[in-house]
Amino acid sequence: MNLKRTSLILGSFFCIVLTQAVAKEVYFGRSTLSLSLISREPTIFRFPSQVKTISNQIGFKITPIDGESPDYRELKVTNDGSVKSAFVNFILDDGTLIRTKLTSYKRRIPERTDDIFTFVKRDAYEDKETKVVNVSKLDLLKSMIRGDKISGYKILRKDRWYRNIHPDLKIKLSKMYLGDKFNGYKFLIVNTSKTREYDIKLHEFSLGVGFEALLGQMDRKKLYPDGSKKNVSIVRIVSKSHSNFNQLSLPAPIGKEVVK
Repeated sequence: MNLKRTSLILGSFFCIVLTQAVAKEVYFGRSTLSLSLISREPTIFRFPSQVKTISNQIGFKITPIDGESPDYRELKVTNDGSVKSAFVNFILDDGTLIRTKLTSYKRRIPERTDDIFTFVKRDAYEDKETKVVNVSKLDLLKSMIRGDKISGYKILRKDRWYRNIHPDLKIKLSKMYLGDKFNGYKFLIVNTSKTREYDIKLHEFSLGVGFEALLGQMDRKKLYPDGSKKNVSIVRIVSKSHSNFNQLSLPAPIGKEVVK
């Protein structure tokens, strides 16, 4: 097999992988976009027009997907492992400036990393808000982790403390994402015990009868005793749209006495 044929096969395989991957739309304006990549693996950036200038790309190799017929609307971005993150600016052929902060991770994290980013101007996003958008459970969870706005969802900030769920655990609802199919909830859990540690299980969270957590993520599964600086965790849960935050329940976790 000659080198040219090998290149064609690899190029075809790369295209097949891209068609199977799901693109995440990111909406640019004046603010800086925070994007997560996998270290040493290519991520595709799709722009609405040709990119004319790229600045501050130290630590990232940025090239057109097709080297023989370069199209600067679709770029392949790869972190070379020398830096964790960098601020990279893209200037389009109409003078539009897109500011990004690119952060790389050593492994794939479904809630954070994506294979393809499609850049959409914010005014186009505003027009799109009037249309019905199919948002999956995973899309919602990713947006909750990143702190993104998500089309079709109303975001409410809350300060609701649950003090009767468990004698040692205080739980606070800080944010809600309300949609037609799913709701998202962001909780803060605090272990107030001075002597006991607790393992928290996401699947045991319930927001009403028949409304268990469909999907979730937490910063820390084990809550250590108060004073250890590891007694707090943020929990994000996706449930059905008719779930009710007033009916939060969590089967009493069994604490383990910490021997000092």
